[in-house]
Amino acid sequence: MESKLGELCILVAFCTLLACSIQAESQPGFVSLDCGGNGSVVNNITWISDSEFGSIASTGNATTVMPPPSANSYESPLSTMRYFPGDRSKYCYVFDSKDDVKNGSAYLIRASFWAGSSLPYQTHSPQKVNFTLLIYADIWDEVVISLPQRGREETREMFVIALGDHIDVCLAGKSSSSDIPFISSLELRPLSTSMLSIDYMLSLGGRQPMLTTRRLNFGQQSDEYIRYSLSASPFPLAPSLQDLSSNAFMFRIQIHPPCIYKATYSSHSASE
Repeated sequence: MESKLGELCILVAFCTLLACSIQAESQPGFVSLDCGGNGSVVNNITWISDSEFGSIASTGNATTVMPPPSANSYESPLSTMRYFPGDRSKYCYVFDSKDDVKNGSAYLIRASFWAGSSLPYQTHSPQKVNFTLLIYADIWDEVVISLPQRGREETREMFVIALGDHIDVCLAGKSSSSDIPFISSLELRPLSTSMLSIDYMLSLGGRQPMLTTRRLNFGQQSDEYIRYSLSASPFPLAPSLQDLSSNAFMFRIQIHPPCIYKATYSSHSASE
């Protein structure tokens, strides 16, 4: 009986991932920008070059960089970057009606940054690069990256309600206190208003975005990050701590994929 449930679970997971992959490519508002690159298909995600995304590319310079080991592909959007050495106060990627952005709709925005061993320009401090990320005209976050950059890319995520028919994601220009900004990739994902976090944002008027700090998959046995090839969610999940696998059969479509929900965490002692 347990074997049959396991086989059925694998079948459901496979069908779910296949449907998600097809939906991801055709879903309106699903945009993945390869900043400074030529575009590619990685892990079933079609990345388009930001040179095809309005006039933003003409205001910056593109360069290549050795991608992090986790990317495992020179086609990864982390193998390129676009940096903005000019004198503008900000440089904006604008998602609008061409990207199916609608006033009052909810979206996830993910910006990723990978500097590699060095940057093609001088920074105020040789040990780090720092600049400001904006949403519309408001400060989203301060990006501070130690140089050379090691491990994984730096990522910023936000849930935002569109305040009109466009969403502006901007990098503040260089100043006496901040460096020339750069970006490796930028993603837009539509979100359902049935999500508790989105429902809460709407209850507050929808004008205040919600920031993500970190996503963890407790109990995963490897150090692999789960993304589209394994997960029907657009959110990357980092592995964490000890495994305590469950054979529970996850049958509700709202809680897929089973490979995530079957891993849990158990402490070593009551004091932990």
